[in-house]
Amino acid sequence: MITAEFNYGIDGLLKSFTFSGHDNSEARGGNIVCAAASALALNFSQSITKLLKIKVSGVIKSGVISLALKELPGAQCAQGLRLLTESVKLGFMSMNEKYGEVVKIIETIKD
Repeated sequence: MITAEFNYGIDGLLKSFTFSGHDNSEARGGNIVCAAASALALNFSQSITKLLKIKVSGVIKSGVISLALKELPGAQCAQGLRLLTESVKLGFMSMNEKYGEVVKIIETIKD
């Protein structure tokens, strides 16, 4: 099972996120579900840092992307962050529609 966890502040803005796990329905390296999930997660992470220029800390390694925002985004970046977050969740929900429940989406509010 692949897990996508999104942690928000009480203001509704994303504070941290973790993508972890594997879909074990196919052999490692030949699994399109894992490849798609990895592509979504990496694209989301890179979009936050490269397009929105938000600084993050954490780890990106095989099977895990776990990052926390180091700063609160300004109003324009906050809008972009909300859009990117909804976009990646939509991607994972679409994977669940096509391939069954392969991604568990967890959303929490922490402050």
